Amino acid sequence: LVGVASGANAPTTQMQTCAVAGDPHYTPFTGKKDRYTVMGTGEFVLAAKGTFSVHGCQADENFNNRSFRKTEGAITWNRDVVAEDEGAKVEVTKDGTINITEDGVPLPQMTWDRTTAWRQARIAHTGAKVIVTQTYQNGVNIKFATGKMVKVNYFSKEEGRFGARSGLNVQVVTPKEAGYTGLCNESKSTAKGKTFHTVAAADSKFTQGKCKGVVVQKSVSEEDIVREINALPCLALIRNAELACNNNQDCVYDVVAGCTGNEAVTAAQREEAKETALIYSPEALPTKPY
Repeated sequence: LVGVASGANAPTTQMQTCAVAGDPHYTPFTGKKDRYTVMGTGEFVLAAKGTFSVHGCQADENFNNRSFRKTEGAITWNRDVVAEDEGAKVEVTKDGTINITEDGVPLPQMTWDRTTAWRQARIAHTGAKVIVTQTYQNGVNIKFATGKMVKVNYFSKEEGRFGARSGLNVQVVTPKEAGYTGLCNESKSTAKGKTFHTVAAADSKFTQGKCKGVVVQKSVSEEDIVREINALPCLALIRNAELACNNNQDCVYDVVAGCTGNEAVTAAQREEAKETALIYSPEALPTKPY
């Protein structure tokens, strides 16, 4: 929990966090027990309430270049993220741009350096309604005047069964209160075997509606992922992935999906498991307040 107070004696406001990582695995506001996966191309509502909303643009950009699940839309990642609250809007793209609009007035586009590990946070924009900071974890923090925050972290991977890919991990941090809609309010209990009705964005929040239109929607529970892993023949690779991923089943699945035999684990496979674990590790996301 994160404490937010306006004065020395002000009561502490409890916060809740929704996390999105990899080929989007969602940990909703209710926590790890309700983790699930949603594959889909298009614009999805991550969280919304009142004037506050966060949308993700999920895209499948390498289906022609991977050796596994080559159907377009079968594996997707968050490519871009847009967040807005009370007249301030911030768009962050994995290609390295930040677009900020305040009260309908667009500010000059900024460049986001995704590859340099800064020793301290760098302020990109300070306004009355929103502060945008590039963090030392190669991420972007968006803090609205209302206290709501969105934390974005870039990841990339050059090899593996899913092919070269990159995208954005996201954390949505809000006061702990009811009434939010979107994927952050879903859970594996509502997702299993069903199609979501709350995630497709009716209206695009992105510039020129560049991500509007959901092509694929399907949900996968953690139990489904575990069953798929257990059906694979590569026991040695699975065990190595479990150790590297600290038993995060989404991470394990990313490492082992599509394996065909139980050969000894190679050095390249060990390195891939370590790289994949960094994508799913909580330490890879900016967690400290700024």
